[in-house]
Amino acid sequence: MWLTSSTRLPSRFCPSIILTLETNRRYYCMSLLCLPELENTLANIHIWNNSPNRILKEDFAECPPDRLQITNSPSNLYFQARFLACAEATTPFCFIQDDDYLVLPEIIQTLHSRFSNDSVSTIYLSPPHEVMSTILKRIHVKSKIHTSFAWLGYGAIMRRTQARDFLALMQYLNASEDEMKMADNYYALLANVYPEVWFDQGIELGGGQAFTQGAEGDERNNKHIAQAAKYLDEIINCTSTLCIRQLVPFTSLDDQMLSSVYRAPCVGSQCLLETNISLLPSTQIDVDSANQILEIEKINRNSFKSNDTKDFLLHPPSHAVDGNPQTGFCIPKGRSSVNSVYCVLPNINRPKSGQAEVVFLVDRDVRSILIAAATLQFHGNDEWFESREIDVQQHSRLVGRGKYVHGFEFHCVKPDRTQEYKEAAENYYTGLIRDPNLHVKLSGSWETLVGQQDTFLHILEYENYGGYDKTTQLVKTSKHLKDYQAMLPYINSRSLQLNQEFAFLPTAPPHAQGGIFELRTYQLIPGTLLAWEHAWRKGIDARRKFVAPVGAWFSQVGRLHQVHHMWQYPNLETRKETREKAWQIDGWAETVDKTSQLAKFMDSFILSPLSYSPLK
Repeated sequence: MWLTSSTRLPSRFCPSIILTLETNRRYYCMSLLCLPELENTLANIHIWNNSPNRILKEDFAECPPDRLQITNSPSNLYFQARFLACAEATTPFCFIQDDDYLVLPEIIQTLHSRFSNDSVSTIYLSPPHEVMSTILKRIHVKSKIHTSFAWLGYGAIMRRTQARDFLALMQYLNASEDEMKMADNYYALLANVYPEVWFDQGIELGGGQAFTQGAEGDERNNKHIAQAAKYLDEIINCTSTLCIRQLVPFTSLDDQMLSSVYRAPCVGSQCLLETNISLLPSTQIDVDSANQILEIEKINRNSFKSNDTKDFLLHPPSHAVDGNPQTGFCIPKGRSSVNSVYCVLPNINRPKSGQAEVVFLVDRDVRSILIAAATLQFHGNDEWFESREIDVQQHSRLVGRGKYVHGFEFHCVKPDRTQEYKEAAENYYTGLIRDPNLHVKLSGSWETLVGQQDTFLHILEYENYGGYDKTTQLVKTSKHLKDYQAMLPYINSRSLQLNQEFAFLPTAPPHAQGGIFELRTYQLIPGTLLAWEHAWRKGIDARRKFVAPVGAWFSQVGRLHQVHHMWQYPNLETRKETREKAWQIDGWAETVDKTSQLAKFMDSFILSPLSYSPLK
């Protein structure tokens, strides 16, 4: 379990807020959204009024007019309105909410901070019953479809480009007027990624039953969810090159890991509670097509007993951070690694010292597990438990080869100076490996094709840390320093990470096979490196049957708790086919399932080797 505090982002990352109105409940929302404490979080506020009653800026005296934009829609566009408003925003992000649900300022700020992570495209806030609905609807079709459904109206933050690409996709699909109005039913499903849904505090403003609820609402929702699933099947099965090129900007065609992390933002402070404790029984996700999404939800729901969902709905993680001493977060018997029931009580508070306080009520077996947690420190008397930290470095000694240190040098280059950079980089790196005094090897140099553009990766192999120290000192006092400085005018930013090889997968020797490389990076939950290595080592044979891995590394200096592995393919089509074949081999699905529970997020980059790269 982790508690992370949020940090303020630069103003250029501040989102616009899209508030969709249908009733006079708008005044409750606006009184919070216009608070001074959100001035550095929300760049502007766009009110889309679906009600026939016109509103003016003068109706919101508490809001500075220069931050306020109002659209009085000539007709009720329902959910389509939020995407139209976001697509027109001048900021890169949009925060969206309806007028019948209240999102507290500190939660908006936490969402804002989380969005500094480039791997996140949309985050949804939902009450517990909607979080469970999203989980029950998760589906997986081989390596092609991996999605679920989630509502945006409870509060969501998305990228402006996502709104634009979604609208373009719906237009491409010739979506009807009714389908556009019910856009929420299509957005998450067609994105083809498992939605990141946070437990929210569930502050409803009343005003009667929403039109999406009740028997009629359920029937309407299911109709459009089924239609969205049909569209997704058509998109994924489309083989035309033109078709794929037009659809890729919104619908993800990459395989995705299923995260087992639950998240809940705090009330009263900017922080986020995260836990990978299993809160529900296992659900079935494997289906033959997206059309089975409602069927799989029914199967999963019927497989649960009443006690399976009681604590999930009545004592969710959000109750641990809601500021109410009468509530708590409880895990039912059998959901943890030992048979016990335990709760986080009363709350996580954030005192002026900046530290967080957590109270656990547990039995003695669970106590021993918590003591070993790498991400928490506990203080108390002998009746509770002593403060202790796990030696994470011991994991490194167990899984690492220990012979070499690999320096991952990332250079973000000025877009209009890439050619000059390549020439300077070739001069520098080839000079290093030709110098016999340096005792350093160049594993490879690559340019990113898919991922962070204008980014170059160079992997240098040193003779452990002693070799790294010696080599870097020699470079500083040699002609190579001048060659290194010659690259700097073309670089916007650079970073260095020192990694070790996994013992079971040494780096491949130099070769020239042609094609592309894929670098996959996983941000692990602290303390899980040993478990990740064990699961991956058992499943690697399934991949080796079709493609030889280039290497696998874990970080020791720089960004910690990261794992990298690299693969080489003739082209992207072969990559796709190879990954699909691996799913047919026993052990691979289990490996993906286990490792996904240990990772917080992941990235995949397609790389092209530079002309002088030993690996190409």
